[in-house]
Amino acid sequence: MGLISLLLLYGVPLFLFATHLRRRRDVQGQALALSGVIVVGAFIGFGLTQSLLRDVRGLSGFLGMLTACWCLLKATPEGGGETAQS
Repeated sequence: MGLISLLLLYGVPLFLFATHLRRRRDVQGQALALSGVIVVGAFIGFGLTQSLLRDVRGLSGFLGMLTACWCLLKATPEGGGETAQS
C-alpha cells in the first residue's frame, strides 16, 4: 500500500508536468513545466538517501513547490509570449 501511494504521489505530478512540457510551445510554459518535472525528480533523488516526505517540512516543501509551479503554469497563456524554436 505504501509503495502504491508513493508511486502516485510522484507519478501523477510527473505525468501532468511532462504532458505540459511536450504540449506547450511557448518558452515560459515549457520552463514552468520543466520546473515541475525537476522538482519531482529532485525529490525522488533526495528520497534515495533521506525520507523527506516523512517530515512535515519536507512534505510541505514538496507540495508547496509543486503547487506554485502548477498555478504559474496554468496562469500562463498557452499561445502567448515567445515560441520555442525546434
